[in-house]
Amino acid sequence: RSVIKLFIMLYDCGVTDEGCAALASALRSNPSHLRKLDLSLNELGDSGCPQMTEDDVF
Repeated sequence: RSVIKLFIMLYDCGVTDEGCAALASALRSNPSHLRKLDLSLNELGDSGCPQMTEDDVF
């Protein structure tokens, strides 16, 4: 049985707080083998992306 490790790079893509919440919801409802998610240099507010926790998404 092979395991796919998923890496999502959304570096500097204009992701907002709203987009981050939608991404977190999609990842929770569709369990994956996500190992790395890069949201660097996006338009996230001061709180970052609180909907995206390691326990919920990874």
